[in-house]
Amino acid sequence: MSNKAMVLIFSSLRFFLIVCSMESLYSLPDNLPRAWNEINIGGATTCARGEDFSFFVYPGRTNKVVIDFMGGGACWNAETCSEDGATFIDSIEFIRERQRNGEEGVYNRNNPDNPLKDWYHVIVPYCTGDIHWGSNSVNYQLDSGESFSIQHYGAINSQAVLDWVADNFESPGDVLMTGCSAGAYGSIYWAPHYKELFPEANFYHLADSGAGIVTDNFFRNSFPNWQASRFAADWVPGLDPEINDWFDLTLDHMYLSVAGYYDHSSFSQFNMKKDEIQKFFYEIMGGDSSHWEKKLNISMKKLTQSLDNFKTYTYPGNDHCILPYNYLYELNHEGVSFLDWFKRYISGESVSNIGLR
Repeated sequence: MSNKAMVLIFSSLRFFLIVCSMESLYSLPDNLPRAWNEINIGGATTCARGEDFSFFVYPGRTNKVVIDFMGGGACWNAETCSEDGATFIDSIEFIRERQRNGEEGVYNRNNPDNPLKDWYHVIVPYCTGDIHWGSNSVNYQLDSGESFSIQHYGAINSQAVLDWVADNFESPGDVLMTGCSAGAYGSIYWAPHYKELFPEANFYHLADSGAGIVTDNFFRNSFPNWQASRFAADWVPGLDPEINDWFDLTLDHMYLSVAGYYDHSSFSQFNMKKDEIQKFFYEIMGGDSSHWEKKLNISMKKLTQSLDNFKTYTYPGNDHCILPYNYLYELNHEGVSFLDWFKRYISGESVSNIGLR
């Protein structure tokens, strides 16, 4: 056999092994096209008022996966959950509309500067008013006597997506857990579940504009309706409902518990110091919005001082969320661009805390 023939045989064999290895790593079903694929898994999944729930997947080109929880407000009583006074999005149609009209930020896969453009991207939509934590059907009654039902099924929907991911991804090298607004809370709640699913992966978490500055009684008032502890990561000692009162939970406690338990993984938050949306929700909970910025700073200092694996980028603006928008590529504070900070962070490089005072 000639040397040329031998080279061709070994080259073909090498290509075959690489392809097989990629299929083993990615293991996505049905050769999904490189577009946003909407997947309806049925079962018990649903939106708050009965609309079908589905989720979205964009295939990647590398062995990395981002699990991305959508935001869209929250509701916890008759006034905030009613159709007239709703403070949450009860449909996933806005995601379809956004995709039709053109994506921005990390959702624009054609932007060469997008640090996630080659990752597999799984979007977990939000339409249940419970920050992806709920598993309860509630009948609310207004003062007028009108009653209506809300399916706080955010955790049921999120678990269904987790099951699909478990069936379709084998061993990603990197996993990013993220989410904007209400999705930021979903990202930290579900982080332990995905960490257990992919224990060997490099694991990064970024909560985008969900600092958890709430009134002292907010969780006590909302959790009975959401039944938020049912899908809790009870193997994490600080989150086990058998030994912890979830009605007295704070988000700081959740971060300390999760990041402390998974101390070789990376956790972080992005916030704007004068975030109008986070301040609005603090107000309708009964808080004084003039205190919000101070409470944000106290929380970030507590977490950065207590956890070696927690970082924060806090910007002096009043907008809400950064990853879905094009100013992701422009924002700079203290001489550090957020884009460079984010790229280094999800590459496992050391980053500094930005914006603490």
